Amino acid sequence: MRQFSVCIIFMIIFLSVQATECVDRIFSESHVNMYLCQNYSNYKETRTLLYEARVKVLNDYIFKKN
Repeated sequence: MRQFSVCIIFMIIFLSVQATECVDRIFSESHVNMYLCQNYSNYKETRTLLYEARVKVLNDYIFKKN
């Protein structure tokens, strides 16, 4: 009976856990599409700019290789 109670408690806890809300950013270039989901609690605009620059550099690299 104790194991059953523990199992029910864990099921209730797992059902009540919610996913993290995030800030969605989509970086789209001709050769690269990147989807970024940043957590609200650690959202930083500089990180978004960093990924935007990385996508542009990667897109240029792929363009030169083709």
